[in-house]
Amino acid sequence: MKWQLTTESSESYVQILRSVLKDWYSRPREGWHVSDIIMCPRQRIFKMTSPTAPTDRELNMYSSGKSMHEAIQKLFMSNRMRFEIEKYVEYEGVQGSVDIYDKKMQEPLEFKSLRSASIREPKIFHVEQLMYYMAMLDVPLGQIIYQCILQFGDNPFVSFEIIMNDVERENQRKKLLREIRSLQLAADMKDPSLARGVFSDKNMNWLCKDCPYVKSCEIIERSTSVTNMEKFSSDYVDHLGD
Repeated sequence: MKWQLTTESSESYVQILRSVLKDWYSRPREGWHVSDIIMCPRQRIFKMTSPTAPTDRELNMYSSGKSMHEAIQKLFMSNRMRFEIEKYVEYEGVQGSVDIYDKKMQEPLEFKSLRSASIREPKIFHVEQLMYYMAMLDVPLGQIIYQCILQFGDNPFVSFEIIMNDVERENQRKKLLREIRSLQLAADMKDPSLARGVFSDKNMNWLCKDCPYVKSCEIIERSTSVTNMEKFSSDYVDHLGD
């Protein structure tokens, strides 16, 4: 028996997987989804106008996350009378898919795998996603359940309950429509600069590290900063003349 590393000239089965994933990613889907505005809407428009091939890192994230996600859902499906997986939700044409819906408690559940040993507070973008679902379902309670895959002790699962009152749910629905209108405009104009980016958002700009569009986004941000400064200067001069 002997072994050797495969050479670049050999057929890459990982490349086959990347090609399939690229095909799946590139398929247009009808309408807008909550997932389009959770992370970086500007990146969403970039992917529409200038698609790139998935990286090995993205393939790894997809396959590992998908497998754990489906395993959890299968366990819940042992009680179909109570639980529904991938529950379809819609509000004013905006679509969403809840990981698990507890029909008895009328509570949406979002399961997330985390490459960490612990978590002390829920991720902001996960909370935002669940809040959209709660607002679309018009329910006051929801849960985010994290599976900390690097926790090898007795407590790898951490749950956070999210509570929203009537006013908060209404405001969240209004926010959803504002975000989607902005995204629709950027898509219609094929202009990523019209979509909200996370480049200057300290809670979300970790996404920029591996983003293939970060250089183009930097140009947009610099241009926006210059425009805003020019507007401020103009307004200031006008104010002095009052």
